[in-house]
Amino acid sequence: MRIGVLMNALPAVSQRWHAFAVIAGSVLLAACSTPDPLNAVAPLLLTGDTDKAIAQLQAEVDRHPDRSPPRVALMRLRESAAQGQLRRADQALANGDEATAADALERAAQYLPTSPLVTEAKLQFERHQRASAAIGSAQQSLDGGQLEPARNHIAAALALEPGNRPALQLQQRIQRQMDERATAQEPQLRLLDDKPVNLEFRDAPLRQVFEALSRVAGLSFVFDQEVRRDARVNLVLNGVKVSEALKVIAQANRVGFSVLGERALLVYPATAAKRNEYRPLVVRSFSLSNAAA
Repeated sequence: MRIGVLMNALPAVSQRWHAFAVIAGSVLLAACSTPDPLNAVAPLLLTGDTDKAIAQLQAEVDRHPDRSPPRVALMRLRESAAQGQLRRADQALANGDEATAADALERAAQYLPTSPLVTEAKLQFERHQRASAAIGSAQQSLDGGQLEPARNHIAAALALEPGNRPALQLQQRIQRQMDERATAQEPQLRLLDDKPVNLEFRDAPLRQVFEALSRVAGLSFVFDQEVRRDARVNLVLNGVKVSEALKVIAQANRVGFSVLGERALLVYPATAAKRNEYRPLVVRSFSLSNAAA
């Protein structure tokens, strides 16, 4: 979370008072015909006692509510102090120090209790805290092998903070493990490659080649309706592995295979459309940053 961007909207006058020592030094060096109320609190600002300086100016405003210079000086000092606390909160969050960030935001709210900028900064911090809690829950679920709950927690964190880097990194880890698990659950073909096969066909229908391979290798074949099983085949294979025989048959007859089980294959025409049709599907989720699903 970046609170610092909010401070750019503060009035331009507060930008010249970004450091209390600079404020006090400028006051002491300035010479003008109308006394600046900040002159009276400059020693306090030089020692860093901003709260006491604000209290002194507030007392002056209370004593002379009809005078504008004390009111203007008080507002300038409050804005400068709030801006400094927002910077402090931003730096604390960058260092992972949420306790210091919370303290800085509370002090900024004390300086400018009605500022919409400070209010928004506090709301951002609250969202950040909820997102951090969701990330922690996601990590616990991931450590326990519960991938679906982990993904849900991360989705909640990114809904609160779409650009949260730890959440995005953890989301990638979760998705990789889900993809690996999905791949591991796909059926794996078990070939008897230790038993070489011999196949010899001259101008024979393609279906005879698969029938012979089924007998010698113990495989079952299911055919896509567009496979031409009456296509003529010329084939001579001696002492080759089953996997090599399948590869030669696929290349020579422009067919592809999809695994149905340990000993079963689906045969389909090797076209782009059919490859897409029989390609294994993996379900993936995507977090929406600008809209609810």
